Amino acid sequence: MADSDPYADPVKLLCDWLPLQEPIFGVRTATHVPADLAPILADGPLIHVTRPPGGGDDVPGIDVALIDLDVYLAGDGTNQDLAGAQRLAATVRGLMRFALPGHTTSDGHRVSRVSTDMVPVELPYDPDTDITRYGATYRVTVHSRTTT
Repeated sequence: MADSDPYADPVKLLCDWLPLQEPIFGVRTATHVPADLAPILADGPLIHVTRPPGGGDDVPGIDVALIDLDVYLAGDGTNQDLAGAQRLAATVRGLMRFALPGHTTSDGHRVSRVSTDMVPVELPYDPDTDITRYGATYRVTVHSRTTT
């Protein structure tokens, strides 16, 4: 049976695309944050990708999705940790704005535009941990694949 949904899943698109980008090649992405995040972050940072409410498709076949990207980084509670998370979030912002537009998925969906709704900022996380969280919100416009 053919896939009847012509729209791309922008969360999956980003979870697949981000780890393939230089200079963050291999970064881990997830659609859920595990309750016990610290052991996972021992192996490196994690980018949590979600689609919050908002966005839409005023034009059929063109999905304008709001996307939240939260960078989580473990550390020892120093300003160096904050700077590392901030650098990674800024790198991701650059990739989102300059490398993602024009990307076409293997099944024919094309990202035509990316704008920043909220620039990367430090966000609260559990104060009893040494985990730093930096988040940003993007508006990603994806054209659905054409069907014949």
